[in-house]
Amino acid sequence: MNQNSIFAMLTVLTLESAAREKGRFSRLYEKNAVSRQKLDDVTTAHALAASRVELAKARLAEAEANLALLLQRLHDSVIVAPFSGVVVKKFVNEAEIVSSSVPVITLMNIDRVKAEVEIPETSLTAVKPGTPVAVAFDALPGEVFRGAVSRLNPRINRQSRAFKAEIDIANPGRRIKPGMFARITIATEAVRNVIVIPQQALVVDERGNASVFAIRNDRAVLLAIKTGLTGEGLVEVREGLTMGDRVVVGGNYGMGENTLVNTRIVPY
Repeated sequence: MNQNSIFAMLTVLTLESAAREKGRFSRLYEKNAVSRQKLDDVTTAHALAASRVELAKARLAEAEANLALLLQRLHDSVIVAPFSGVVVKKFVNEAEIVSSSVPVITLMNIDRVKAEVEIPETSLTAVKPGTPVAVAFDALPGEVFRGAVSRLNPRINRQSRAFKAEIDIANPGRRIKPGMFARITIATEAVRNVIVIPQQALVVDERGNASVFAIRNDRAVLLAIKTGLTGEGLVEVREGLTMGDRVVVGGNYGMGENTLVNTRIVPY
């Protein structure tokens, strides 16, 4: 209870006391027990008490308004983050004086992060919002994060002949940081029960023709192949090899036809 509240209460009590006195002296005056002057004095005292009550109410209202203003200023002096996140940039230091138009920090919510990639126009029909992706980061070796295409820009880049896509990636533990380099794999087509070889087994000539060195009687035999889908270091072979064929995956560039080789099984 502040001083203005106490003053208002005392003033109201004074008014009530003056009202009782006025009533008592009015009854006495009717009985000719007091003079007219005495009644006028009591009536004046009552009117003065009433005016003091109104003044006290006004002072109390003003004090309450000032208190509300001070509380609002106190509230406004504390900056509250509009969402949970991490500070990625700080513009001012402690004890600096800043105006309301000066930014203090940049806050970023990285519970989910976004990445931008370019989709070749040949794969555009196979990619749409919701298409799942696998994301790897050089800074987080051995970890693969799951995400999905969230948006496709319909405008093509005339130089690269590609469309920009936005990838939405879950970020458990906030280990992915803004600006990290990402390697993104998008499954544009799914195939089953196919022959695949490690990508380093491919031998591509100057005309872009693909072939592999297959092992026949401990010798390297160059076989032309037709490739299909690629991903995660593997290449689909649609023609040229049969299930169970062994291929050379190291030292194949510069190798001659029918070169005698020592073989060693490399798991993939």
